Amino acid sequence: WTDCIDENSQFLRRGGYPTAEGNILPHLLLLDILENGSNPLIRRQALLDISGFDESLQAGQDWDLYLRLAVKNQFVCVPKQQIFYRITTGSISSNVWRLESNCLRVIETAFSQADSSWQHLKSGSLGNLYKYLLVKCLDSQPSFKFGFTALGFLWQAVKYDPSLLGNKVVFKVILKASSFMLLPPQIYQILIDKFPSLFNTITLMGYLYFYT
Repeated sequence: WTDCIDENSQFLRRGGYPTAEGNILPHLLLLDILENGSNPLIRRQALLDISGFDESLQAGQDWDLYLRLAVKNQFVCVPKQQIFYRITTGSISSNVWRLESNCLRVIETAFSQADSSWQHLKSGSLGNLYKYLLVKCLDSQPSFKFGFTALGFLWQAVKYDPSLLGNKVVFKVILKASSFMLLPPQIYQILIDKFPSLFNTITLMGYLYFYT
C-alpha cells in the first residue's frame, strides 16, 4: 500500500489500499492498482519471461508491465502501508499530456490482447484514466493551459462515465479549472486558502471504477 507525500515529506493523501489477489488482470485493466514502481516484489524469471519494461513508452511503463505480468502470474497483496510516494512539480507523472498519450496506448494494447469477456471494462478504464488525469492537472500550478486542459479531460471523463453528471465534484472541477484560466495566481491562492473544500477536486478519485 502507498501513501502520497509532498516535496517536504508532508502527508498529502492515502493511496487506494487495494486488496485484490490471485488473477488481478481485470482489476489492472481498469486501473493501475499497484500505483507505483516502488511497490511490487517481482521474481526475476517472471520479468525475463515478458522481456521486462517496454522502453518505447515515456509514461505508464509500470502499468503496462503489471498488465503483462498478470496474464501469466498470480499476485499476492501485503495489506500494510509500505511506500511513501513523493509528488514533485515537474516530474514525469506531472506531464499530463505525456501521461494521456502513453496511457491510451497502454489501454489500447491491453484490450487488443485481452479476452473478449473483459472488453466491457474498456470504457471504465478510459473513464478512470481521465478522472486521474483531471486530478493531476488540477494539482498543478495554476495556468490557463492547465485549466483549459482540465476542461477537456472533464469532457472525456463524463463521456466514459455519464454518472458524473449532476455530481457536485463536477462543479468543483469546473470552478477550479475556470479559476486556473481566469484568475491571477495570487487571487486564486487567496480563494484556495479561504474556501479549501470548495476547490477540493481530489474527491474525484472516489469515483474511480473498480472491478468487483
